[in-house]
Amino acid sequence: MNKRNWIKAGITIVILTLFIIPFIAISKHVAIYQIYSYFVDSIHDLTGLNKYLIQAVVLSMIVPLMIGLKWYFFSPINKKRRYIGLSILIAILISYNFSLYHFTKTSYFAFSKGKVLKWYAETPEGIRFFDAPGYDPKYGIELKQATPEMIVNLERKKRGMQPRRMAYNSIDEIEFFDSLTGENKVWYYIDESGNYELYDSSGIHPVSRKQLKPVTEELVLQIKAKLEEDVRRKQEEALKIEQQRQEEAKRLEEQRKAQEHEDFLKRYLLTRSFINNSESQEVAVLVVDEGNNVSQDITQKIALSVKNERLNVVSSLFTDSFVSDGIFEGIFRGDANEVKKLELSKYIDYVILGKKIVIFSENPELQNVITAKVSIEVHLVSAETGTIEDSFTITETGAGFSKDAAEEILLERIPNVISQKILNTFIRR
Repeated sequence: MNKRNWIKAGITIVILTLFIIPFIAISKHVAIYQIYSYFVDSIHDLTGLNKYLIQAVVLSMIVPLMIGLKWYFFSPINKKRRYIGLSILIAILISYNFSLYHFTKTSYFAFSKGKVLKWYAETPEGIRFFDAPGYDPKYGIELKQATPEMIVNLERKKRGMQPRRMAYNSIDEIEFFDSLTGENKVWYYIDESGNYELYDSSGIHPVSRKQLKPVTEELVLQIKAKLEEDVRRKQEEALKIEQQRQEEAKRLEEQRKAQEHEDFLKRYLLTRSFINNSESQEVAVLVVDEGNNVSQDITQKIALSVKNERLNVVSSLFTDSFVSDGIFEGIFRGDANEVKKLELSKYIDYVILGKKIVIFSENPELQNVITAKVSIEVHLVSAETGTIEDSFTITETGAGFSKDAAEEILLERIPNVISQKILNTFIRR
């Protein structure tokens, strides 16, 4: 080899010494740093553990890792060292994966970017989680990707923190947003009727099983408008119900009064088959004695004696209760209200009411002869107005061998006298 070649060889050796060997050494250290950085960053991004703790653990593993790499890759002759190096590497990998399993088995999302780490299925056993998408191997249910809302609801349920529906008298009582942070403090659900249900926390609606939504400022305005509309509608419905209630109460009251009036008429009018004929004068007659008992005999006789082609007279319009309950006495005194309550104008034009008083005496000069003095006070009452149109008293005296005989003689004579007086009254009209 000539001198020139030796010079070239020497230069090459110098270059290798100055550049290649340091480069190899530097590359070796760069590779170590990259491995170190990879483990530190990946563990931190995945778990969110304190970075200083991760660095300490990784640094403690660098020396065994480098020994394992050196003995496995750079000791081809010494098999024992190669096996030991491989064992070290495997042990490090196992420890690494077990550590990640331990720190991520309860994690649902990656720390740095929020990457989903769990998928789930709702099964009869509850929520079952898996580390990859697919199907539940036991139930065959397709897995769903875990969401932050789903995990929050699950944890709240485990802790017994179910959302509670808010009760309020006015929407102004509700604090929808935190006064410091501005974050919403109320969640809502809209039912099938379009009504807003408000809840104090996020979660699942207890009936529909749908996710509750956080309120927004725009939604608060919508809720206020809806509540105002509901209040107005409820007030209208309440007013309508009250009107219906009042109308029903009025109807029932009218029905009750009508029934009471019907019972009133049935109690005091023996019949209502009479019709007040405009072509004739309809007159009813009733006479009572001093014991407030109906004198049926003289009542019928007066009716028969008064009746003619112009006067249609009846003696069977009133019941005994008409007298015993004081209705007779009220009309006899001129109480027009009783006349109107009985609606007498529907059946008659006038009513003739009489009160009979009988006084018996014995004449000592005439043995076995009894004198009877009968007085009948008669009132002619208008059935339309209830006013007393005419009144008079008839007094007759008669004698007989008994009280009945003496009274009988008078009762044969008195009706004719009364009828004449009544007829004269009608003639004057």
